[in-house]
Amino acid sequence: MPGRVTIGWGRRDLVTVPRQAARATELFPDAVLHWFERCGHFPQWDAPHEATRLILDSTD
Repeated sequence: MPGRVTIGWGRRDLVTVPRQAARATELFPDAVLHWFERCGHFPQWDAPHEATRLILDSTD
């Protein structure tokens, strides 16, 4: 059985701007949206510990 989708989005993303998150949640209505508050397009660089924790918590 497939797992639940988790979407991580940076509040300071200039590539896929934050307002586009609404479209992502429309396409994946059961998804969990996680905001990276002080991140741009690459949360794994801007907030590596938070990104790692989100990935590990989402794949249990």
